[in-house]
Amino acid sequence: PPIVYCGEIADPARWWLVWNDAAPIWAALLAWAALTARHAPRSRPAWAAWALALLLYLSPLCALSATLFSVRVLHHLLLVGAVAPLLALAAGPARAGQRRARSPAGAALVFGLVLWLWHAPQAYAWGLTSVAGYWLMQASLLGTAWWFWRAVLRSDQPWGGAVLADTNRMAMRDVGRVVYLLVDSATQLARLAGDTGRPLLDAPDRARRLADLQAIREPLYRDV
Repeated sequence: PPIVYCGEIADPARWWLVWNDAAPIWAALLAWAALTARHAPRSRPAWAAWALALLLYLSPLCALSATLFSVRVLHHLLLVGAVAPLLALAAGPARAGQRRARSPAGAALVFGLVLWLWHAPQAYAWGLTSVAGYWLMQASLLGTAWWFWRAVLRSDQPWGGAVLADTNRMAMRDVGRVVYLLVDSATQLARLAGDTGRPLLDAPDRARRLADLQAIREPLYRDV
């Protein structure tokens, strides 16, 4: 059956000319760019995810994924293995008072189930022959993959807090010598001046916050 979204490539020799000119996806990507510019806690991974989405849905890769099964697999891998974790990174770690993400196991189970369901024959065919089915497939795969990566990246500790967990310190001791970089607070604050993408330092008094973090973590590193 014909594939609705993106369309197949009629002339293989001219595949590089087949760009997606659908107005809705252009509008969605422009809205995404505006939201990234205004609200992304971490702009670099957010823009990287946006650029990959542009590659996946506007470039000839979109039409190639409708024509070749191997490229369709690559398309899905980039969506769930690159765009999703980049968006999870862009959201930043949990702030104080925010609810922590639950165990990644539950998110992995849901993602695996959604991935399996979309590869059942009837759902797979609907996703390839219907615009609504195609976008429901893309959104559900991206959403559940984002949930999984968010749970993995947030875990039980704020970012940069690997040394806080007893099991992590035991693992560090087992692998051999551990080297950590010690920089005085004044130097760190000078280097971070104007940098708003540091959620751990999101406090009225950054110097006090940094001193508190060092007071907690430096003895743990020395103990390792």
